Amino acid sequence: MNELEKYINIPKIKADTNYWMLRTKKGAFFDEFVKDSYIAIGWNIVLQEHLKDNSKFSDLKEELKSKYPEKNPTTSLNKCRRFVCELKKDDIIVIVGNYSVAFAKTGEYYENKNEEFTSTKELEVHTQIEENFHKTSLVLCPYIKRRKIEIIDVVDLHSINPYLAKAIFGNHHSLSSLNEYAELILNACYGCYIFKNTLSLTFKIENKEGIDAVSFNRFSTFVTEMLYNETAQMNVRTALNSPGDISFQIILDGLNILKDYVIPIVTTYVILFGGSLKIKNCEIKTLGIINFIKKIVDRRQNRKTYELKRNNKKTKEELKDKQLTNQMLEEEIKEKRLNAELNKLKMAEENEQKVLEAIQKLDVRLINNNIVDLNSLMQDNQDILDDNA
Repeated sequence: MNELEKYINIPKIKADTNYWMLRTKKGAFFDEFVKDSYIAIGWNIVLQEHLKDNSKFSDLKEELKSKYPEKNPTTSLNKCRRFVCELKKDDIIVIVGNYSVAFAKTGEYYENKNEEFTSTKELEVHTQIEENFHKTSLVLCPYIKRRKIEIIDVVDLHSINPYLAKAIFGNHHSLSSLNEYAELILNACYGCYIFKNTLSLTFKIENKEGIDAVSFNRFSTFVTEMLYNETAQMNVRTALNSPGDISFQIILDGLNILKDYVIPIVTTYVILFGGSLKIKNCEIKTLGIINFIKKIVDRRQNRKTYELKRNNKKTKEELKDKQLTNQMLEEEIKEKRLNAELNKLKMAEENEQKVLEAIQKLDVRLINNNIVDLNSLMQDNQDILDDNA
């Protein structure tokens, strides 16, 4: 394992993950869902047990017509079935409020069998919401059908990607699939993640007064050069509406694996982190952190070089052995990779001031500030810090 690899936290998203959007009755239940870590859907007369028997669907439709102002009971029944039967653990759901959006992982289904949660109570609450009672007083969710959730992030509705925002604003269903927007949702949730063998790294550009072309070029070129690998396929996607975002995508295959990008990710994170870090009594500015990482890589390179020379000497007379020769070639490849990492760190040091200026002009930020555990990284390498003291 790369010595820095254990300090990065990059989620790996399952290929069968589904993506959903849930509305919260004009935002009335949004805060409750986020605070109490659950989501719910209406039509209380329809329970999980009813959805197991298709022969009862005709009766359920008639009951929905009689107890709810339903124009299309089939649609309501399908939403109940989707919520109960199709949502699964670790799917990602976009919960829409009036001014905010929450992203969450879905958990297990359950039913709140509160005796007050009748269809009559449900309709009473709906009437209160239609009369905007929820804007001045607390209105609690009366729905029986619920799922536990794990909140990933809560953001301002107008800060999300414009294409995702368009999908949300143009969809008025209480529950619907957003699978076609999977990539945009993941960008908003994590910023850095692996999905379907693709490593994605997304940055928010929050400047609201137009995007400076020179700064944008300088920043995007820096990230591209940090992530560049001659054998890798790398794509970039942008949605620059000032504010907007830019995403870098790298295909991971047999020639390109995550550990090849640990140094670039850590270094880019450090530069974007900005300011300084305080560990015990030692304060390190941004440039100091880059130098600190460089020393860790240097130390690893020196150790690998020593091992390589020792193996050369020890096996000099046995180098004709094909297996040993292959082993030595692998070590040489590793050494080349280490040298490439050092060159990237050198480039980061040389360009840091200009990149920082570009970042400030563009107002760039990471979506997820927990990608790299810098505190643990520095504590575990305290000896290097002590040498710098």
